[in-house]
Amino acid sequence: MAHSGVSVGGSVPAVLRPPNGMNEILATFGDIQQYIRQDGSLDPRWQADFLARAELPFAVKLSWDPGTTITQMTCHKRMVDVFAEVFDRIGSQGLREQIHTFGGCFSFRPQRNGVKLSTHAWGIAVDLNPETNRQGSSGDMHAEVIAVFRTAGFSWGGEWQGKRRDPMHFQFCSGY
Repeated sequence: MAHSGVSVGGSVPAVLRPPNGMNEILATFGDIQQYIRQDGSLDPRWQADFLARAELPFAVKLSWDPGTTITQMTCHKRMVDVFAEVFDRIGSQGLREQIHTFGGCFSFRPQRNGVKLSTHAWGIAVDLNPETNRQGSSGDMHAEVIAVFRTAGFSWGGEWQGKRRDPMHFQFCSGY
């Protein structure tokens, strides 16, 4: 099933290219720093102005509550069609069984083991199967799932080095 803004061939549309580095992230997805309050919390206007719900074509268990399944996720509004297309492809390519749990998309927080904001703060990253893909490990993310995300323009955290290695993590940007 094709979604507006994403070509059926799986390439990223010309109107939304994965940004490289902080300046391009801010230009593409908005300056979240303008929404950070004096106390470090995020003004709720960020969610109202920049976030939306993406429909998932199949239910996925929550990693922190495996008795609960979701069929929607909160992400940046410019990513709704991109995420929908990625999950449609995962389903249509017979990879649905490779997605065991959903670890989150939007979350206003710093990077784990870091000080700068996580790409989750913009709603442009997703964590999958965190139980078997812990940060710093090689994990067991299926190669074809990785390929689907890469085709759509995502970087995979499983390629990062050392303690930063994060095989559960896919982000729609590079150089950050």
